[in-house]
Amino acid sequence: MIDFMKLRRRISRLTGSDWLTIRRRADGQETEINAQPIPCCAVPHSQDNPDPSTVLAQPVITSIMLYAPPETDIQNGDFLVVQRINNTTKEVIDIWGGICGQPYGWKPFKTVNMQMSSLGTDIKPPAPPPKPSESMIYIHFLNEEHVQIHGTITHRAAQGILLEIPHLELDGYVFDYAVLDGDKVGETGEVGRTDETETVASVSFKPKNEYHNITFFYQGAKMPTDIKMLINSAFRKANGTLGNGLHLYNNMPVRFLGEEGGLVFVEVTSGLTFEHDTTFRRISISTSMNNNNANTLVVYPAEASAGIGEWFRVASIQGRFLYLMPYTPTAAEMGAYRVPF
Repeated sequence: MIDFMKLRRRISRLTGSDWLTIRRRADGQETEINAQPIPCCAVPHSQDNPDPSTVLAQPVITSIMLYAPPETDIQNGDFLVVQRINNTTKEVIDIWGGICGQPYGWKPFKTVNMQMSSLGTDIKPPAPPPKPSESMIYIHFLNEEHVQIHGTITHRAAQGILLEIPHLELDGYVFDYAVLDGDKVGETGEVGRTDETETVASVSFKPKNEYHNITFFYQGAKMPTDIKMLINSAFRKANGTLGNGLHLYNNMPVRFLGEEGGLVFVEVTSGLTFEHDTTFRRISISTSMNNNNANTLVVYPAEASAGIGEWFRVASIQGRFLYLMPYTPTAAEMGAYRVPF
């Protein structure tokens, strides 16, 4: 007798309703491997891992087994983002992120185990691939140094129908010009419009390809690019002497993602934990403040001189993503020694 329930589970894995995005770090840069999300099936599972040395250890490890097409380019150590989709409503139930292990392939799909850390549904997930009659429009916002100053916006548009995409008014920036699929809008006369006194403020065109990229360039340097943590301990000054007390430490690069509900939203690209070079303590960015955690940060814009920055408290953390709320420092905190970049 055929077990149709087993057969159904097998088929559902092949035509999984979940979506997978792969990020890989090489030469100090993190890039997304797949241009569009990959269909997959995400299966959470738990594994007992008792640790007799301490009762504080988590005895169960929860992870995810992914089933993806066999040609999927996954490598050991990749950071995976998985969107869990409701099979009935097609809504995003949750978004998980984590480092994966070594994948192995067997027909008809490739499987890989990854860490299970919920990123929450507040993070806007990548859009599913377009239908044959649609185009995916990716809208980017960069400053004059080609650094992202606002999160990418994704549109799905019908092919062959005139579409107009306006630029956004971004606080601290002045719009400069637009680029459509590598061509500056207004230069060839084929897309957009321009004259001697007016800069093209929107991009008008008829989508025809599966994907189109629109980039709006701005002038300005208000974007946060680095953060320092407020720490109270011994530290080493720039001249090599030792100090003790409040100091702003460890310039860490961040990727600005935008503002939401009065909070600044950034990604710490180097991770949330570091080693203090004087006390040799492992310190993590956290929502709490103690000897091993730092929740008061100073954010520095791209072209700010040393000592200029905005103060924030960590409101919440989702993976490597921080929600920061404005903070007014005390006189003692304002006088904290700033360890040079």
